[in-house]
Amino acid sequence: LTYPVGIGFETDDMTETNIDKWEQLFELAKTHNADIFTTGDLTDKINLKNKLMGKIIDLFNKNKDIKVFTIWGNHDEYQDNKELREESSMSVLLKSCENLIECQSADLNSEVLAIDFVDSYKIEEIIGAYAPLPKVMVTHTFYDNEFMGGKNDNITKEQAEKLAELGVQRLICGHDHEPHDIEFVNGMAVHRFGNLIRKNRKSYNSHRQIEVMLYDFETNNYFMLPIKHKPFIEVIKTEKLLDAKREEVEIEDIKELMIEFEGITTEDKFEDLLDKKLEQETQNVRSIVRKHI
Repeated sequence: LTYPVGIGFETDDMTETNIDKWEQLFELAKTHNADIFTTGDLTDKINLKNKLMGKIIDLFNKNKDIKVFTIWGNHDEYQDNKELREESSMSVLLKSCENLIECQSADLNSEVLAIDFVDSYKIEEIIGAYAPLPKVMVTHTFYDNEFMGGKNDNITKEQAEKLAELGVQRLICGHDHEPHDIEFVNGMAVHRFGNLIRKNRKSYNSHRQIEVMLYDFETNNYFMLPIKHKPFIEVIKTEKLLDAKREEVEIEDIKELMIEFEGITTEDKFEDLLDKKLEQETQNVRSIVRKHI
């Protein structure tokens, strides 16, 4: 069971709640007796203090019979550096969730060939070795899309042709937030599903169904299974409401907070108090939204 990029942990995004989608993923995996494979970007921020971490860990451990295999995406990495992976939310999850398993990147002996974001350059090395490859490849990289001029995180059509010649039948890519139609290269299917959440107002988000792939290794067949979510118009309404509410923090309220914390007058402490007030206002409006939408 493979799903596209992105379940951020910065906030419990009211527009498209990530925990709800994970609950659906686990239920689908149970129904179809499937493992879950991710294409990276399991986390979104480096901040280890965010409040969702405990909820996500509890959810994973509650479903510990379902194995979740993951690779590292650019949002999971700390400064795109393997040596600093311990300083990331992904590292905390891997240590805390017994069913979350890190795929060994570029391991040719695995049933699924997985390529981490920072190992994208190894694709050329793998092609150059001319060894038979697993029939499924999961990678956190673009396909035929040098986004912002980047080349190290992009699989070219020429490289895809070589992967197909070496036995890869399905190339499943993360990293790309925009969904694309399936493309065939020398008989190899290239899948780019797009982001699991619809966080922007681009036209492709207005009509698309959020789906995950159910893949059968024995038959090489797959089906797309829908994930329940709100109509996009409701997503946008909620986003606008939250944005408007966040801007309603009055200076007088901040002054009252300053009085409560007598003696705290430095600029950085003021910013801390402002953040606390913003968080309080956001929680208040979320309670309202949950009751009416």
